[in-house]
Amino acid sequence: MNATTLRVKRAPGFRIDGASLLPASLAAISPSELPRIALQGAGETCALSDLFDIAQSATDTLSLTIEGDVPWLDRIGAHLAEGALNVHGSVIAYMWAST
Repeated sequence: MNATTLRVKRAPGFRIDGASLLPASLAAISPSELPRIALQGAGETCALSDLFDIAQSATDTLSLTIEGDVPWLDRIGAHLAEGALNVHGSVIAYMWAST
């Protein structure tokens, strides 16, 4: 299993849908492909590595840690079914909102 850490590098100029950022999903992607994950929002697309420094480590439990302020990242954890999600920074008021 993997622990994934995303450390904010820069904020985009638009809101991003973070619902796809899940511990199990990120752990299933190879480290070489992880930076190229496409994130979408407001008719724009960017790569995960455009916004975050990415680190993975082997652990006994699935987890995703986001370090930094991400008020532009919507729906964090909206489809979380397994693993842990930790955010060390500010987030939006409708985090985990399901649509």
